Amino acid sequence: MVIVGGGCIGASVAFHLARAGLKDIVLLEAGRLGSGSTGRSAGGVRHQFATELNVHLSLESIAFLERFEQETGAAADLRLTGYLMLAHSPAAWRALQESVALQKSLGVPAHLLTPQECLEFVPQLRTDGLLGASLGERDGHAVPENVVQGLAGATRRLGATILEGTPVTAMTRRGDAVTGVQTPAGPIAAPIVVLATGAFTRPLAQAAGLAIPIDPVRRCVYVTQPFAGVPERIPMVVDFDTGFYFRREGAGIIMGMRNPEEPPGIGTAVDWAFFEQVSRRAAWVCPALAEAAILRGWAGLHEDTPDHNGILSWVAGWEGLLVAAGFSGHGFMHSPAIGRVAADLVLGRDCGLDLAPLSLDRFASLRATAGEAAFI
Repeated sequence: MVIVGGGCIGASVAFHLARAGLKDIVLLEAGRLGSGSTGRSAGGVRHQFATELNVHLSLESIAFLERFEQETGAAADLRLTGYLMLAHSPAAWRALQESVALQKSLGVPAHLLTPQECLEFVPQLRTDGLLGASLGERDGHAVPENVVQGLAGATRRLGATILEGTPVTAMTRRGDAVTGVQTPAGPIAAPIVVLATGAFTRPLAQAAGLAIPIDPVRRCVYVTQPFAGVPERIPMVVDFDTGFYFRREGAGIIMGMRNPEEPPGIGTAVDWAFFEQVSRRAAWVCPALAEAAILRGWAGLHEDTPDHNGILSWVAGWEGLLVAAGFSGHGFMHSPAIGRVAADLVLGRDCGLDLAPLSLDRFASLRATAGEAAFI
């Protein structure tokens, strides 16, 4: 079988299939492993979601990252420093209250905090206008490059083939069944093809006459110079209303925010003009950040679906074609579970989850739907 895409999801699918004993696995990556969205991710992992399926994916994925070295022989550098979600509007506060109730019912150690209690974690936060917050004490962040390379290394040792610098130019089929892929080096025959192509899924699918609604949207990340204005150990702080976030990155601070005016596109140049809006929100959420000097920045691509939930689904009319993409900023944090579930689908096993919310068929008649918040 062929897996297209060597980011965290493709590497996880390959690892779980190889560990299950499947032979003749080929993972194809157009550039180098993790060079797409994975390598440009901020690395956040959280249990704080508003749907039962996403909470289950988080529970499984973060547990896997905790035992990552045992599973793969490599270190994920997982740090469970927590996520602090701030609500400045009544709608955001209601959403956090409802989400925490769901999370606690599923065994997640999440809590609602008053504005004053938030200061115990980040004393420099602005609390006027803050209605409350939720804290996921077992949320945090890991290093995406470590995860993708650790999965790939373990997958190679299990006998799979990984080819970097090998783009897929087309998919092939006979009748209603996929037969493989085309590459510049020639065709590769396979009865099953997994598209883990993230932000680049739509053009490959369009070339095959398939409509897969995934748009690439730039997200910028900014890192400060060494900064002592907040404690060394703080949670990932997220302003639920705007998506602005910040956390420690070594001696500095990493921060970012979704740009609601950003159109779809594959450009990854850093938007320094937009940083003016980010810095203003940073100074409003945590006034101490106004004193932080920016050192560098980078940009990556979210792979956004219309409802900001992923696609993990067989494709009708293309027997053997499985899509595992479009996770809208949740791909890295859910990649361990996505890989396991995809492997179960390929092997014909019960994955133990209701995957209807991730079905490609849900977009057959596109309507505006309420999905997960599309921040990190």
